[in-house]
Amino acid sequence: MSLVVRRYQDSDKEIVNKMLIENFSYEKKKEDIPDNIFEYVLEADARVVGYFVLTKNWDIVKNISYFLVDYVCIDLENQGQGYGQYMINYIKELAKEDNISFIQLTCSSKRACARHIYEKCGFLEAQTNLFRLVIE
Repeated sequence: MSLVVRRYQDSDKEIVNKMLIENFSYEKKKEDIPDNIFEYVLEADARVVGYFVLTKNWDIVKNISYFLVDYVCIDLENQGQGYGQYMINYIKELAKEDNISFIQLTCSSKRACARHIYEKCGFLEAQTNLFRLVIE
C-alpha cells in the first residue's frame, strides 16, 4: 500500500468535509487561509483517507516556534489501519525539519481512539484547563 501525505487542494474539499462531519460534526468553510496555517491530506493508494491542519505559531516570550495540530481525522471506513499514527509521525518529522520546539493539540475525552494514538506517538497529557468564551 502506498501512503502519501500532501498539501490539501480544492479538489479534496468534498472528501475532507465528509471526514470532518463524521469525526467532528463540522464542515470546512474558509478557503483563503493565513500563511502560517497548512492543510494536509493523507492518500492511501491515491485515495484521500485522512486530513489534518497545522498552525505554525511563534512564542515571542520564549522565542520558540511550535505547531498547533487541529482536525486530525480519518475517513470512518478507513479507521483502525494505522493511518492516524502515520500522520502524527509525519507531523513529527515536519517539526524536526522546521526546528519546531513542540507540538500541541487538544483532544476530546470522547475520542478514546485518537487519545490512544497520540499517547502511542509520545504525546503527554498536559495539566491544564482550557477556557473558552464564545462571542456572539
